[in-house]
Amino acid sequence: MSKLRPSWLLIIVVIVIAGSALVLVLVNGGNQQIASFALRGLLSSQDCERACWLGIEPGVTDRETVESILVSAGIEYVAVPLPEPEKNAVYDFYENESSEAKGFVTISGETVSQIALVFDACTTHVLDEYGLPAEVQEDGYGMTLLYPEPGLVFSLTTNDPMRLAGVFLTAKSVFEANFAGESLEYNWDEFSHKFTGQCDDNLVPIS
Repeated sequence: MSKLRPSWLLIIVVIVIAGSALVLVLVNGGNQQIASFALRGLLSSQDCERACWLGIEPGVTDRETVESILVSAGIEYVAVPLPEPEKNAVYDFYENESSEAKGFVTISGETVSQIALVFDACTTHVLDEYGLPAEVQEDGYGMTLLYPEPGLVFSLTTNDPMRLAGVFLTAKSVFEANFAGESLEYNWDEFSHKFTGQCDDNLVPIS
């Protein structure tokens, strides 16, 4: 019997960028708790120039290295069938019940183009550790906070912007083509009133 996808995953959208790139659309947060550590520690490494996860850096890490890292971390994944599999790949590890890691790694060409991680945590961690976003975007599916320098796009739950649904870690080309548009508009004042509520989670705040 096939399993239905959870409600946070709306659809996998294939978008062509300079030949091939894949974008996962994340909406409606899941209820997975991630381990207790600071958010920046989860999404960075001293060996990465932009945001990365387990040392996997979009725009840098190749397919073979991704596979090795996931196997070494004990993360079971399924390769989603895609057109031109020699160029495009999505490694789906949402269904891995033995691991707290939930999400996808997307590969375009020779390297990772995007990582999508699903977790339940408070938006205040993002604001405390990364500052105010370069832009807030809102549509019928939810709200996102954009941070171009590390290549991070935080997705918030539709009914409570104080809670994260997850995060995209993106290669620079993916961020610019699919999230930033021609330019970013600093609009925090327009949305700041939505981030005044209370929120609790198991992440350790930065000191």
